[in-house]
Parts: sequence; C-alpha cells; structure tokens
Amino acid sequence: ADKKITLYNSSDLSEVKSFGPVFGDVKGITFPDNSTMTVSSGDGLIRTYDIATAAETNIIGGNANQVYSIVYSKDGNNLVSASYDGTVQIWSVETGECLKAVKAHDGKVYTVDMSSDGTKIVTASLDKTAKIFSYPDLVLQKTLTGNEKEVSSARFSPDGTKVVTAGWDRKTRVWDSTTGDILKTFGEHKDIVYYAAFSNDGTKIATASWDYDVKMWSLTSDVSLATYI
Repeated sequence: ADKKITLYNSSDLSEVKSFGPVFGDVKGITFPDNSTMTVSSGDGLIRTYDIATAAETNIIGGNANQVYSIVYSKDGNNLVSASYDGTVQIWSVETGECLKAVKAHDGKVYTVDMSSDGTKIVTASLDKTAKIFSYPDLVLQKTLTGNEKEVSSARFSPDGTKVVTAGWDRKTRVWDSTTGDILKTFGEHKDIVYYAAFSNDGTKIATASWDYDVKMWSLTSDVSLATYI
C-alpha cells in the first residue's frame, strides 16, 4: 500500500503537513536543514521533500534492497545510506550517482551515523556488531564486538570519542570509539532496546525500547535517572 509521511508540531502534536505517497515502508527520516526532509524507504529509494510545499524535489538510489537509514555528510553534498543487503553507500546529492559502496556487514544494516567532524561513520547490524569506518573512503577502523544479539542502532557522542549502541539483547552499551572497549553497559529494559542517543552535552543517554519505556541514563551511574512511560 502507498505510505504517507505526516509532520507534526512538537509543541501540541497538531498536523503540519503530509508528504507522499512513498512506495514502501518508511525506514528513515533526516532533516539536513529547516526547509528540507529526506526519507529512505523499503523500495530502495531516497526521496527529498520541500517542507513548505510538500513537493518531492529529488530522488536518489535504485538499490534493489530496502534502505534502512541515511545521514548527510557535513558539507551536505553527499548522503550515506545503510541497506538490507549489508551494504553502505555514498551518494551524490546533486547527481544521484553512487560514489562508493562497501559490503559493511554480514546482515542487514539498521542505522548509520556520522561523527561531528565528518571523518567517520558508525553502523549497526543484524550480525551482532557495530562498525566504525573512515569517511569518505569507507575503510574499516574498528569492529565493536560483545553484543549478544543483533544491534538496533549506533550513534556517536557529540565529540566523537564514544559510541552508544542499542541491542536486541535488551542492553545499551557505551564504547570507546578509538579502542573499541566497552565503557559502560545499561540493562534495565525488559525488551529489545531499539534506539539510543547521547544528549547534546554528551553526559546523558536516552534509550527507547519495545517494552514501551523511554529511559534516561547518566554516564556516571549504573541505574537510570528517569523512566518515561
């Protein structure tokens, strides 16, 4: 069935705009600026929309597999995509050309994130690992191992020195992005931890789980600071 994307006002959850249709499940959404929204979907395409008009302004891709996650390069000229087939690809925003592609994982890649300095990306995969690659040459720098099940998401800290992963083993782990060492493990969730991200100052982590809870954590404590149900 055709899918639509709805944008809501964060203050009162009123509907602002509807976009689409998108043919295939919507997998990832990112906002490179206040006027643009870019969407990845199950049909292997990456679509960009003008937020003011809801008009589709660009289509990139042609990947035969679902595109799970996307992130812009820091200069906004390229998009990095993570796909069902285990590949990571770099696309030119202007031409739509695939500039580089690597087989990053032995299973689907759920998320891709870029470090704040634009020199590294981190990926999370069904193969129970997260991996750090240099950007834009996509050379493997470090494999983060120690997860008991597949890894749902991986995100850099604001300064790029750490990575936080969320996993199907119900645990959230904080890693040193240079050594690959596990610095912290959080484990209060009762189901799959689907997403984790650092606060803007890098001192806290928010996690979202299939147990319907959102939790807030401090890097200096072993127990959650708050739970939002």
